Amino acid sequence: MKTVTFLLACASIFAQTKPAAPAEKSAFDKATLEAYLRHVELWIPQVGVKIDDVKKSTDMPGFFEVWVHLTYNGGTKDEKYFVSEDGHRVVKGEVFDINKNPFQANLDKLKIDGAPTFGPANAPVTLVVFSDFQCPVRKEEAQILRKNIAAAFPAKVKVYFKDFPLDSLHNWREPRRSRAGACTGRIQPPSGITSTGFTKNRGASAWITSTASFSRSLTKRGSTECRSAGASKAKRPRRK
Repeated sequence: MKTVTFLLACASIFAQTKPAAPAEKSAFDKATLEAYLRHVELWIPQVGVKIDDVKKSTDMPGFFEVWVHLTYNGGTKDEKYFVSEDGHRVVKGEVFDINKNPFQANLDKLKIDGAPTFGPANAPVTLVVFSDFQCPVRKEEAQILRKNIAAAFPAKVKVYFKDFPLDSLHNWREPRRSRAGACTGRIQPPSGITSTGFTKNRGASAWITSTASFSRSLTKRGSTECRSAGASKAKRPRRK
């Protein structure tokens, strides 16, 4: 009997001295989330991390979303994470709605109103080409696209041109001719636009028609009409 009593007493003492379970961590705590992401994503200490406040996710019902902003050596990167309602689970990845076009968000960003174009207006496929008037490679690309698309898909593809120069390589040494050429494509261009015209060396003339005389007078016409309309001083798109 004494032995049983002794064992029960020991068990009681052991139960009372058993360490408490550690408190559960939550991804809603920014310091906890940062430490966990640094561990799982292998971010080195030199990477700066800034975490936004969480908000209910519209893409993932039942989850919250949080943006994490990274900086390192002058560069930046933004990552989005999803957090479960209890704060225990973190999800990283893209969310798609099976009933929607997965590329619709990017398509909505394309602004093609007034952009030079060729191809039938009712074509089922639209191709938007981002190019640089001052780039010799883009010049060759324009010729290849114009020749092959028109021949292979005469009724199926419509092509739009977007001026998207790389300023770090092309410093736009011919701004007058370039602006005039780009503007000419916007101010009442003649019907039948068929190709892109780039200067032989650098800079741009513009999108041109199949009419040789218009091609030769393109720069003059563009400068005159755009200057009259005040468009020749308009800023062109820039990227680094």
